[in-house]
Parts: sequence; C-alpha cells; structure tokens
Amino acid sequence: MKTFIGVITGILIFFGGTAAQAALLEGQSVYFQFADEDLDYFGTPSIDGDTLSFAFSDRFAASASQRLRETMEFQVIAKDGFLIDQFHLAEGGDYALAGKNSSVSASSRLRLDDFTNDELFRDSGEKSFRLGGSGGEKAGSWTTLFEQSIARSEELDILLTTMLGAVPVGSQGEAWIDLNAIRVTIGAVLSGGEPAPVPLPAAVWLLASGLAGLSGVTAAKKRCSVLLRA
Repeated sequence: MKTFIGVITGILIFFGGTAAQAALLEGQSVYFQFADEDLDYFGTPSIDGDTLSFAFSDRFAASASQRLRETMEFQVIAKDGFLIDQFHLAEGGDYALAGKNSSVSASSRLRLDDFTNDELFRDSGEKSFRLGGSGGEKAGSWTTLFEQSIARSEELDILLTTMLGAVPVGSQGEAWIDLNAIRVTIGAVLSGGEPAPVPLPAAVWLLASGLAGLSGVTAAKKRCSVLLRA
C-alpha cells in the first residue's frame, strides 16, 4: 500500500500534525520518503532522475574512543504506472593513516523490506586498512556497494547502518576515516513490463563514483600530511 499523501515536483514537502512528520522527494519514476528528523540530521539530499545523493563533511572517526555509528531509514515508493525492479545503494569515504600498526575500518549493514512481495533482504560489507610494523603513511578511499533485483514492487523500506572505527597506535600514530557520500539508484519498469526511461544506469554511476574516489584519495593524502606536520 502506498503511504504518501502529497508531493510537489522537485521540492521536499513536510506533512503531519502531532505525529512524526514525513518528507517526500520526487524522482522520475519513484518518490523517496524520509522522516523529518532524519533530514534534519543528514541534510537535504539531491536528486537526479531516480538517483538520490547525500554528501557529508562531518561524519568521521579519528580515535579508538570516537567510533561513529550512523543509521538511515527511508522508503522508496513507485509512482502510478511504475514498479521497482532494481535497487542500488553505495556509500563511501576517505581515510588516512600514519605511524606504525594504526588501522581504520568501515562496517555496513543493509536491510531491505519489499512490502509488495513480502520479502526481506539483508546484506553487509566490511572494509579495513592497516599500516604494518614498518610504519609510514597511507591514504585512500573506500566504497561499499549493495545491489538487489526486486520482483516488481510498489514500495521498499531501507535501513542502512554504518559503523566507522579508527585506532591510532603509538605517540606518532594517526588514524582517520570518514563517510562522505551515500547514493541510491532505483531501476523501474512501466506497469506493463516495459523498461522505464531512467537516466544514470548503475555502470555510469560506478564510473562517476570511481572518479570521485580518485579526488578523495588526493584530499586524504593532504589531510594525512597535515596530521603529520601538526
């Protein structure tokens, strides 16, 4: 059952009284629905076709006592005349290490509920980077990708949990990792079965994310150099 009650094209709108408010953002074939308080926390995403993108600058871990845990939940609702048949979600960021045996890690957990077909999908991803005993410096980027084929659904509920950890070792040790982007791309078909004309297919998006990762590596290296000079 579709749960929204109204939307203005290309603009987030909020509705609700004393209950929790909800916000909708319109894509080409689907709506993305968020709780008001989640958008207050994560910020307003951008949307292009059926691709939704968040960009962050303040989600990071830099010490063993500063682990980061982020949880995002939202719904994807097919427009009239469309059905969802593909789901792609990716997140990523940068990291920098210095010293000996310092390490960082990123752990992702995805739960996807297909309300139309009463199916539940779960997936996870782990990324970790470590300096050896010889020490030195290391910087780069990380990405976790989730892809799922859907049996033509009207509505999905998505819960993404991300945990970041950083463990600097020794007086000269440095460890830093961030989450700087989450991107969701939906594939949809017309109710009669024909593919919907959705821009930015997964292959194009992956190319773009790779290019963004290259720029992230440069930024992370500069950040690591600043840490070492401090």
